[in-house]
Amino acid sequence: MGIIDIREYCNENFEYVKYHNNKVYYCKGWELENKWIIDFYFYDIKENIEHKINKIKIITSDFYNKKIYLYKNNIIIPIINDNEIKIFRIDMDLNIIDEIYKFQIDEEIYSGIDFLGMDYFILYIDESNLENEKFDVQKDIQGEYIKAILYNIKDCGKYEILDKRIVLGVRDYLEYFNYKGKEFLVFEEAYMEDWEQEEAYNENCNKDKYHRNSFRESINVISLNKFVDKIKEKATNLPFYQIHKTEIDGWTRYFGMDEINIYYRTKKFNTGIETIYAVNKETLVEEKICEIDFNKLGNNKLRYHVENRKIYSEHSDELKKYVKGIYNSNLDINFEKKLGNFHTVLDDEYLLTYYWEEDSQDNYYDYMVIKNLINNEEKLYQGLAYISGDLVILCK
Repeated sequence: MGIIDIREYCNENFEYVKYHNNKVYYCKGWELENKWIIDFYFYDIKENIEHKINKIKIITSDFYNKKIYLYKNNIIIPIINDNEIKIFRIDMDLNIIDEIYKFQIDEEIYSGIDFLGMDYFILYIDESNLENEKFDVQKDIQGEYIKAILYNIKDCGKYEILDKRIVLGVRDYLEYFNYKGKEFLVFEEAYMEDWEQEEAYNENCNKDKYHRNSFRESINVISLNKFVDKIKEKATNLPFYQIHKTEIDGWTRYFGMDEINIYYRTKKFNTGIETIYAVNKETLVEEKICEIDFNKLGNNKLRYHVENRKIYSEHSDELKKYVKGIYNSNLDINFEKKLGNFHTVLDDEYLLTYYWEEDSQDNYYDYMVIKNLINNEEKLYQGLAYISGDLVILCK
């Protein structure tokens, strides 16, 4: 385990982005007359110095309402200001920033962006706030206030997406991947949290009581070319290959991917069994790789780490917390409650926990504890920590 401490370079409005090639990338915001100036930096570990990337002033109306995307060695950032969105790309090999696209949008209806590789993105808009007293509940139920528009960055084309599964069902995951030179999308159709779906089942809800077909969940795959072509053709039912679907009696959730497989997990409410599957990217053949029986968990709560596909169970008593690996982890540890909440374990030796405190002026302070599980040595750091491989990056 290594520690990179960049806390002296952080300010109150700081966002970590990526560790790449011995450099830590991040951005900082500076509030100015109801606007924000946003600057992008990298900290060079070998030189022990901070470098500013952008030479021009980048202004945004909301520093915190942004989503940063990573593709290969590129950072993609949409910035909104005065009803205009500018899309910037940072090349982490050359450490340069370019404006690659811009368009006009009413900030009141802007609802987010999903990037599909380097050439396409989906803009989501929500017009429900524009009607105020004229708000129509039935239109809202049918999803008529929400729209999704596909943009082509190269030729500036834009096309409305008519498939309501994309318009309404992208809660968390519409993931791009490149396999053997071909581009694909994985789409998790989901409308509620795990517990919400199970609660509705336990209350014996019929399909007509669900909001916007939210009884249905699925995992789907499609080539990017087919996705784009069918949207251009105004298709209302895009031809996804459906890997798995549940309705009412279970949920289906995306669980990450690696170079070979796509992973998903599903639970049957009547049995209390959660099953994890691996789907081969080339053949789309699925394999069951793990089962979790919720009936045997007792008071344990599950913690899911989608990025590295690990599942832990956690419970506590008056003095200690207990964490055990359930899937893709052999971890089995306990630690004092005073150390805070479990974050991760590195190199099978270092436990990382975190907690926060509030003072009398309502100021919040974050803390990270690193405990050596072999000699029980503990070190306390004020600030947040981000993990990249076996590196701990300390920030404020």
